[in-house]
Amino acid sequence: MPRRAGPRPFAALLRLACVAIALWAGAAAAQVEAYVRYKVEITAPRPIEQLLRSDLDLLRWQGYETMTDELLERLVREARTEAAEVLAAQGYFTPRIESRIEAEGVARTVHLEVDPGMPVRVRSVSLRFSGAITQPEANQGATVARIQAQWKLAPGEIFTQAAWQGAKRSAVESVANRRYLLARIAASEAKIDPAGGTAELSMTLDSGPVIAFGELEISGLSKYDEARVRDLWTFAPGADFDQEVIERFQRRLSVVEYFASAYVDVDPARVDGNRVPVRVTVQEAPNKRLQLGVNFSTDAGIGGSAGYQHRNFLGRAWRLGTRLDLQQLVQTGEATIGFPERPGGWADQLALRFRNASIENLDTRDWSLGVRRNSIEERRQPHYGVTLVQSSQSVDGVLDESVHATYLYAGYTRRTTDNLLSPRRGAIMQVEAGIAPPGLSSRGFGRVLARIAWYHPLGSQSDLSVQAQGGAVLAGSSRRIPQLLLFRTGGSTTVRGYDLDSLGVPLGNAIVGGRYFALASVEATHWISDQLGIAAFIDAGNAADAVSDLRPAYGIGAGLRARTPLGPFRLDLAYGEARSSWRLHFSIGLSF
Repeated sequence: MPRRAGPRPFAALLRLACVAIALWAGAAAAQVEAYVRYKVEITAPRPIEQLLRSDLDLLRWQGYETMTDELLERLVREARTEAAEVLAAQGYFTPRIESRIEAEGVARTVHLEVDPGMPVRVRSVSLRFSGAITQPEANQGATVARIQAQWKLAPGEIFTQAAWQGAKRSAVESVANRRYLLARIAASEAKIDPAGGTAELSMTLDSGPVIAFGELEISGLSKYDEARVRDLWTFAPGADFDQEVIERFQRRLSVVEYFASAYVDVDPARVDGNRVPVRVTVQEAPNKRLQLGVNFSTDAGIGGSAGYQHRNFLGRAWRLGTRLDLQQLVQTGEATIGFPERPGGWADQLALRFRNASIENLDTRDWSLGVRRNSIEERRQPHYGVTLVQSSQSVDGVLDESVHATYLYAGYTRRTTDNLLSPRRGAIMQVEAGIAPPGLSSRGFGRVLARIAWYHPLGSQSDLSVQAQGGAVLAGSSRRIPQLLLFRTGGSTTVRGYDLDSLGVPLGNAIVGGRYFALASVEATHWISDQLGIAAFIDAGNAADAVSDLRPAYGIGAGLRARTPLGPFRLDLAYGEARSSWRLHFSIGLSF
């Protein structure tokens, strides 16, 4: 009987497919099992560990899903080389670096042990100069000595590549920023002795020729004449190049309110005949601006404000400004006209002001009209002017008078600080003297005022500031003199721990101004970051009608500090010993 042709070929094919699928699944499973996961443990000093964790590829590949043992071993080998390079950049040229891999199933632990060894330290520094700076007629011996003294990688310091590059860059900038715009490094070498742990540094700095300023090239003006820029010019064509002078010119352009932005620079590639043109790029500000706001101060309370500016009033580039501030204790209003700056560096202003205040039971209402001229120079700033003052002042049942004064004054401010807004080193000094002639005033008197603030760093993260102020009104009595020109103190920018103007002369149930005042303050600040610090302070001051009555009231406390574009921000909690009470204060900007 013949055999039937059944499904045997189909069955054979089915068995073959099952075997293939099984082999494929087995291979896939074997491939999956070949993938591993790993973690890295680094044994090293903490700063070195942090550097390695941020720089090694071994750490960056930890999340790779198809990692194999072969690839991991390769990464570990490369990690030892990378670690040696990282350590060399930090001044460690003889490190001991060991690694091993522990396995448990598909998990791996990479152990990286690093002993950085002793760092290489600078043994000697040789700075040489060439170019015009070395010529006898240049008379630049002091400049060369200063650059050598300010060299940033001195003998004894740890040699690092970053510090070496930074020191060279700083030295070149010191030369290029004044007279020698084309200064460059002619040659430099760092001889490293890893076995001896020393580095010998040498650099030759070529100053190039003396470069002078060329002509101004102004762009961006449409509403204003070029005189608005040229009248603020702090140098003239032919003067020696000076980067500080350029920066001062740019700051002047930034504060005159005509421009939303201003940028001043030079292009070394455009030096022609040892002169370089100065490019000024400005963006004009809108003519009109309206400001509305809500404000609060620990001195005057909560309030609101409104302001309006017209920067091209009557088409004459006059700056008209009006402002109204309404707070609980003090209400002020003003209208000012600022005239275009003069080529000699002077600025003129006409101001009408109103002030209504009720502080310490003294009610005052003052009107003043004044003309003032002051220098626009930042460091040395004389000023003078005349102000007409009309004042109504009263204390219930004791004082009720209307007085006036024609006050002529002159003063001078000198700044030697390293920074105009947030100083750490240097001083600010101010003196002012004025007179109110009899016949033009309810009572004739003289007035003098002096202030000084001194700043000094206490290490890299701490600062010390000391302030002192004093003033006197030279008259037989304080009666018939506007309170605006007498002295009271107390508040967030004077003697902390006391209410605004709460220190002065008792009169009935009020505190009024006296003819004399004195104030001193000492404050130490420790910066816990680049922008935030904590401070401790002690203030002492008072006002009186006689020098013999000047008895200091003390305030002591602590607070927070923050660096802002507007100057230091302060939040203080202070104890006023004369009142046995605590006060919270905040303020922003320099106190004078």
